[in-house]
Amino acid sequence: MRNFIAEEIRETGINYFVPWLAFGELTLEESLRSLELYAGEVIPALAGPRTRAAE
Repeated sequence: MRNFIAEEIRETGINYFVPWLAFGELTLEESLRSLELYAGEVIPALAGPRTRAAE
């Protein structure tokens, strides 16, 4: 997922991404695990440097 999102950022120049983490027949636990992985592994890897205005 991280590589897919990184490629989308490079190709389109998007400045935000809204994932769909709870869908189909996923259980609550599976959806929460997806969110945990997204927040802990994907977002930090793709986050750009913070600007003073964002602080």
